[in-house]
Formats: sequence, C-alpha cells, structure tokens
Amino acid sequence: LLALADAMNHLSNSSFFDSRSARIELARQRFFEEGQSPAGVVGADVFESWARCLRLHGNPHEQATFEPVTASRTQLALMKNRLLRRAWMDELPRLESILSTTSCAAMLTDASGVLIGASCVGRAHEELMPVATRLGVNLSEGAVGTTAPGVAARTGKPVCVLGGEHFFASVKDMHCAAAPIRDVRGQLAGVLDLSSERIPFAFDAAAVAGLFAGAIENRLLVAQSSEHLV
Repeated sequence: LLALADAMNHLSNSSFFDSRSARIELARQRFFEEGQSPAGVVGADVFESWARCLRLHGNPHEQATFEPVTASRTQLALMKNRLLRRAWMDELPRLESILSTTSCAAMLTDASGVLIGASCVGRAHEELMPVATRLGVNLSEGAVGTTAPGVAARTGKPVCVLGGEHFFASVKDMHCAAAPIRDVRGQLAGVLDLSSERIPFAFDAAAVAGLFAGAIENRLLVAQSSEHLV
C-alpha cells in the first residue's frame, strides 16, 4: 500500500504531458500485448483505429514507411482537387503566419489520404516531417497506421493523435491535429492537418485546424457554386 501511495504521489506531481505519455505507453502495452481495451486513456476514434490497424498491419513495432503513391495517381489527385488546392493556397499565407512561431507544419490531403499540399520548412530537429510531407505521400490509415490525417480521412471527423497514440511506435514523436473539409455536396473533399515533430503542441491545435479547415471549406464551396451565384 505504501508503494502504491508513493507511485500515485509521483504521478500526481508529474507534468500533465509526462503523466499522459506514461498512461498511453501503458495502454499500448496492455492493448497490443495483452488485448486489454485502452478505453479511458485514448479516445474512441484512436482505439478503433488501433484495432483496424492491428488487423491490417499486425506488428506496431515495425517501421512505418511514408511512401508516395504512383506519379500518375499523384498527378490525378492534384488535377482532381485543383479547386481544393486553390482554396488551400488562398488560406496558406494566413495559416503560415499563425504557425510561424510554433514548431508546426500544415498538410492538406485529398479524401483518400494522399498529400496534395504541405508547408514543411525542414527544421533541424525534424526527421519524419520532411519525408512525410512530400507531395503524393500516402497518409491513409491503410498506409501508415493511426495518424490524425489518416483517421480523419477514414471517419470524416476531426481528431487529434498525440505521441504514442500513433499505431506505429516509430511515429510516436509526432503530434497531429486534423479536421475534415467538405465539398458543396457535403462529401469529404480533403483533410487539413497540423503536425509537430518531437515538440508537443503549446496551443489548441485542434481549434486552429478546425478554424482553417472551415475557411478552406468556405472558399471551396464558393468556387464550386459559381453557377448558383448572381
């Protein structure tokens, strides 16, 4: 009992991020090695993504590979989503200005998770980010496991995936917040993601992602509604 009390006191005196990180690591171990539910530690969207990825990818300790789709598929994605990319480019200067004092990069994927826009500047501490932000990289759940853009593309819902919540352990240095963008018919058109490597968010990344996803969506709706405007 004394040992348990000491452990609880240590946990309560730890920083929020450290204690949360430790809880996630314990949840990962129990889920992936013992089959115990991580409910209460990770959100339902992340838990359900873990379950899908476990069936699809198997071992979470394998190395995640951020590979582009074929050149023809990349060009098709860029052409098919030209109005979405135009809306993204119109909002990008304001978004980059807000992110300039942070460690974050912004990414835009199409509805299938293929990267069609990114603002990565290649900071010295980044290793995954320059690889993951190449045009055409497949960020879908089926390609790289549980990530915010992949889960958002799969579910059509905003989501944060922080640190060890990523399926592959090799991606646990990433912190991501993503929000969906819908077209004039209400269908998923793409996903806006904010990501930081190694440095946790020091601001409400989910709120910023949602705000700019909404701004891009509004521009896209106007661009797709020209025949309805007088």
